[in-house]
Amino acid sequence: MSKLSFNNAGQWSLQKNSIGVDTHEEVNEPEFGHHPNGRNKKVKFDPKADQKGFQAYVDNRADHIPVSGYAIGKVTDFIWTFETDYQTSKTNQIKRDWPAWYEGELDEWRYDRGNEKAGHFEAWAKDPNHKPIILVEGTDGKPHVWDGHHRVGMAHIKKMKQIPVLYGTRKKK
Repeated sequence: MSKLSFNNAGQWSLQKNSIGVDTHEEVNEPEFGHHPNGRNKKVKFDPKADQKGFQAYVDNRADHIPVSGYAIGKVTDFIWTFETDYQTSKTNQIKRDWPAWYEGELDEWRYDRGNEKAGHFEAWAKDPNHKPIILVEGTDGKPHVWDGHHRVGMAHIKKMKQIPVLYGTRKKK
């Protein structure tokens, strides 16, 4: 069975078998979750920012800005608002079983990188306002995650009723 993984050389490669023999077949794509413009993880969220500040934060942080589908759009196509009390249940429109998805993601993460992120999302759940989930209104009228899939999964596992989001409402044309 082949598995696509990010190797130590900073490139994607295919592992051909379960013992980790890497063929080093390069794939010219950035690491999954890597922002195409290059992310600066030192950018801090400012809940009192204006539209330009929110846009700059989203442009820097969001790692799933799609080029097709319901959530298509540029950062400037939305009006951004910070909501501290977004109902977690509204994210069920995106995925029905967030906890199962999250556990699967963690299994893959552990396989690829060991326990490097152990406790990371649990720590976020204790103080979520410093790093809100980035959601946008899709062309279908439903919310879509641009950044924070794992944090939404953790919010469901922790049974958080509300989560902080930076929500992009689609501008009317």
